Amino acid sequence: MSDLKKPSNCVGKPDANPVGRPRTVSLPPDEMVLLGKEMVAWCEENKPIHLSKWWSIHKDISDDDWECLKRAPEFLRYYTKAMRIVGFNYIDKDSSVDNRIKDRWLRVYFKDLRAQEDEDARFTSALKQKEQAVISEQDAKKLDSFVQAINEAQEASISRKIDDSKSKEEQ
Repeated sequence: MSDLKKPSNCVGKPDANPVGRPRTVSLPPDEMVLLGKEMVAWCEENKPIHLSKWWSIHKDISDDDWECLKRAPEFLRYYTKAMRIVGFNYIDKDSSVDNRIKDRWLRVYFKDLRAQEDEDARFTSALKQKEQAVISEQDAKKLDSFVQAINEAQEASISRKIDDSKSKEEQ
């Protein structure tokens, strides 16, 4: 990676050098802000459909370094803004992105949409569970009625056999 200091380990990740404090991927705060602004400007100009085009191809930032960068407080607001720009590229009326792909990625770029869909899914799941419980209760009642009917039929059959054997004995 051209702009970041090496070695490229996040805080808390094992370092090749086991002595001392783990090294971090970081730039001074003002450089993080500049990098964030550069990313946003690049997204506005190039209209990418995935942010990795900027960080992995254009800037040659590794996956591990990127994970660290996007959590840095000075960089986070620019990352969020860039994600929104990319998301809007999906819903742009002139977008050439296939609708099936748009539907898949909108959850990634719009957290409010993801939260609403998750809430809807939880509600639907709870409703299905309640419905299943009602159905199970109805099925249990039907099963109990069926078992009771079989028991009554068996008892009646046994009773008839006893009556038949008594009448044969009387003859």
